[in-house]
Amino acid sequence: MLNRSPRRPYLRLSFVSSCLILGSGIIFSSALAANSDRAHQKDFDRLDTEAARLINERKFDQARPFVDRAVKSTSNAGSSAERFVQSRIMLAQCLLHQDRYKEALTLLSGLEKKIQLSPKVEGPRLLTGQIHACRAQGLLLSGQAQAAMTEARRGLSLLESISQSEQKEQLIAGLSLLEARSLAQQKLFIDADIPFDQAITIFRQYPGHLDLDLADALRYRALAERMQGHDDRADDLYQQSDKIRDKASSPQLSAGRDSEVVYQWQASNPRSHEIIDSQFPFRYTLANNVRVGATVIDLWELIAVLMCVTNMDDHRKLVALGKASAFRIEPIVKGQALTRKTNSLEEVSHLRIDRVRREANIWDLTSTRPWLANLQKSRQYRGFVPKEGHDLFRGPNLFGVWGEWSGISHITPKGLGNETSRENVYLRYQDDDNRSDTGLIRQEAIRQTDMLPVYLEPYESRTGYLFYLAPRGENIEVDVTVGNTIFSFPFFVNKRRIF
Repeated sequence: MLNRSPRRPYLRLSFVSSCLILGSGIIFSSALAANSDRAHQKDFDRLDTEAARLINERKFDQARPFVDRAVKSTSNAGSSAERFVQSRIMLAQCLLHQDRYKEALTLLSGLEKKIQLSPKVEGPRLLTGQIHACRAQGLLLSGQAQAAMTEARRGLSLLESISQSEQKEQLIAGLSLLEARSLAQQKLFIDADIPFDQAITIFRQYPGHLDLDLADALRYRALAERMQGHDDRADDLYQQSDKIRDKASSPQLSAGRDSEVVYQWQASNPRSHEIIDSQFPFRYTLANNVRVGATVIDLWELIAVLMCVTNMDDHRKLVALGKASAFRIEPIVKGQALTRKTNSLEEVSHLRIDRVRREANIWDLTSTRPWLANLQKSRQYRGFVPKEGHDLFRGPNLFGVWGEWSGISHITPKGLGNETSRENVYLRYQDDDNRSDTGLIRQEAIRQTDMLPVYLEPYESRTGYLFYLAPRGENIEVDVTVGNTIFSFPFFVNKRRIF
């Protein structure tokens, strides 16, 4: 008979305790994972809410950092599909705002497969509708009107079974507008009337932030009416759209503090004016009694962009002048007015070239045009001026490199000792009821990043120029920022210099 060792109960206890420890470790790690997921969800919700708010308010430059952080936070393997899709939709909206439609379409491809549609859950259907809207907008920018119309209709059919809500109505209005624009690009104007009417009707009820969505819908409808030859209807729609944008436009505030408003120079718009010239056409438009104009001067290897901002009000006005830039553009559809940006022109700093010689070249080429010659003269008289002289530029003016003007356009009194101090530096800190000349003293409250605050007298102008490498035989667009408003002017640079 074999001797068996006695049972050791402590071995069983140690085995049970190890199982308990292992189980508690699993439970503890699961709790940590759950807490981490909740923290991740909370962080994404905060980023998503802030980015969506800024995009809806058209503050795309401010929204982009939040969108990038949201995209990065959803790149982990544990992130849900809805968060992943929502972050990519917002990134696509920012790319489409910059006319980077190829990158946006690449980003949107395959997103629809990540969403599981359910008849009882409306969130995934709204996300899929947003994907169709972004994809339709990208296809429109690429000139594929037929494919854009198909995408818009697919999105509309998907939203039919969803209950009424403001988000659904705004999405339906946006998809209807995209469908109408795609039909108008194909010159199917009769078919475009119904989606245009549906979009404008909904936008009148939900006009978006500062009614800018409604303004865009009216402008696209006006362009379609102009293409059909209905000038009276087009003028009325343009006036309604411009009136809404005037309320949203602010020459004192930058787009970082207020919504971005775009005034695009179009020959079909009654506010878009041009002094016709075969070599140097001067194009200008007006918003809130601030007139902005621009022209392009060919200097062979360079082009000089001449820009002018004028106060057309009866009172002194504060204007925040922002950066100016130039881009290559191309028509979305040949023969139509809508364009898309391709890439920016390379700016040439005036410090790297002989600026004085280039100014002389500009004067030699344009001195026979009174409207351009007046722009290049610094005049130092204030207030209203006689009607004699050129009717566009008859007030004070400062001419120089854009954003680097020296001095002010006011006359210094002859007898300084006998005249009252206009700057009133001492008393403005002692008395609240000071009468200092605001054109001489720049207040700290109006300083903004990348903006130059300037007080303009009635009919006073600021004229500046910038140099770029000449793109031969290409269409370009000049963007001038005044406050929260971007004024865009299209031009064509000849393939060969003709003078």
